[in-house]
Amino acid sequence: MDLFFVLSGFLITTLLLREREDKGSLSFKGFYWRRMLRIFPLYYAVLLVYVVMLGFAKSGSDMSREFFNALPWYLTYTANWGPKENTFAHAWSLSVEEQFYLLWPPLLGLLKLHQARAALMGFLVLVVALDLGIWGPGTRDLAHKLTPFAAVAWGAWLAVLLSTREGFGRL
Repeated sequence: MDLFFVLSGFLITTLLLREREDKGSLSFKGFYWRRMLRIFPLYYAVLLVYVVMLGFAKSGSDMSREFFNALPWYLTYTANWGPKENTFAHAWSLSVEEQFYLLWPPLLGLLKLHQARAALMGFLVLVVALDLGIWGPGTRDLAHKLTPFAAVAWGAWLAVLLSTREGFGRL
């Protein structure tokens, strides 16, 4: 899964950087509209199939109860922060991506390349520090929640690094 997140961060950031270079700015409306059209219809159609199947075929079962308790998390792309339910558990990865891309494009639009690299590296260092428990043992749980975001950030960092001739020459 980490490789998928790294590739996703790299590809999306590369597309955003190319758009910024070609047009001089980023179209957030266009970016989010394309994401919605690519992801939302299929995601919500599959979720609806699960609702129908578990609402009728497995009505009253533990599986159905757990799924419907977690449904608000699925509907809002926040499954990675919600209860661990196995029926639609794969939704957590889409949640990570959608949350990252809710914040990353506007941030990238505000920052220069060197600032974007520094922001990403700062986030990655923060995740490692949390995982090491520098601010106390309770921070490790947060670090584990942020680890998938760190994988996407590694891909974004690599894309930012390779977006310049100097950066590409370093590798």
